[in-house]
Amino acid sequence: MKKRIMPYLIGVFAGAALMLILTAFLMPKIMILEDVSPLGYDEALKVIKDKTAELKWKIPVVHELHKSMEKEGYTVEKAAVVEICKADYAAEILQTDNARNVTSLMPCRIALYRTSDGKTIISRMNTGLMSKLFGGKVTEVMAKATFDSEQIISALLKP
Repeated sequence: MKKRIMPYLIGVFAGAALMLILTAFLMPKIMILEDVSPLGYDEALKVIKDKTAELKWKIPVVHELHKSMEKEGYTVEKAAVVEICKADYAAEILQTDNARNVTSLMPCRIALYRTSDGKTIISRMNTGLMSKLFGGKVTEVMAKATFDSEQIISALLKP
């Protein structure tokens, strides 16, 4: 009996270890999406603002991280986090008690940064994938928000 169980246990532990290793290496690539924009940093930031307004979203704030770092005595490449919000979507989440657990993910964010070799990178959380983890109203609303935010991103990928 012991001899038959041992290979099974070794297989279970080896499988679990493999899953942990794969998760540790793949999760960052899966959860954070990045694209290189042909636009310069300043032009890309303007496109984000214009496309966001066109889609009837609001920008509550733009965190220009390089300026914050400069105030603290650091010099870094340009980087910004643009918070975007659509009140209709936010209300759907905030009006539903069992959906409010994702409030910490609000508002949606698009990060933009310039690399040391001059590339402009657009980065964001993979909300399409993440939304599937929650189900119900959260999945429904996050899917709509993802669709809209990806329209903003696509405008940054055109020369």
